[in-house]
Amino acid sequence: MSTSSSQNGESLHDDFLQFASAPDNVVDGSVVRVHYQCSKPCQLTVEVLVSTLRKTEVVVFSRKWSSNKSHRVRRIHQVRLRLPPSIVYQHSFFNRHVLEVQNMTVCTWLKHLDNGNEPGTDHDSIVRIFKALQITPPSDRPTKPPTACPSWSAELIWKMTRSRIYQCPHESGQPPSPCHVPPLSHKR
Repeated sequence: MSTSSSQNGESLHDDFLQFASAPDNVVDGSVVRVHYQCSKPCQLTVEVLVSTLRKTEVVVFSRKWSSNKSHRVRRIHQVRLRLPPSIVYQHSFFNRHVLEVQNMTVCTWLKHLDNGNEPGTDHDSIVRIFKALQITPPSDRPTKPPTACPSWSAELIWKMTRSRIYQCPHESGQPPSPCHVPPLSHKR
């Protein structure tokens, strides 16, 4: 488990933050248990961040809760991760937009609520911890359960085109098709 915070999850203000349990793999519905202690009223946040080839640190899940009293006792809060289908399931008729995730991280942080004001970003946090999650390649992910029945014709088209790899004629080594050949002009 990777930790990034001051003094390994404890701050100078008697604040404490630790994962009591967190999943190793990306699974929708898995539970993260956060063990924490606040020296004064605070807000805690759990987020799941992903990076793809095009974007980094995209937030795909976020939960916040407040602790309005200062606790001298450590508490545990349980958060169920609800991840988008584009990360959890493979490409199918019901899940056509799949993200190829390069890395995924679950992180949590604690911020003090001063004078009832809303806290800023995670950069204002007193304590912050994170854990890298193992990623399942899109081809090894489960299939999304159907939510409706496709029409016969839509299902047939899907089955015929789902594994097709489109190539330009010059890349495949085949002569261009007749529709791409300019028509001959006849002189009379």
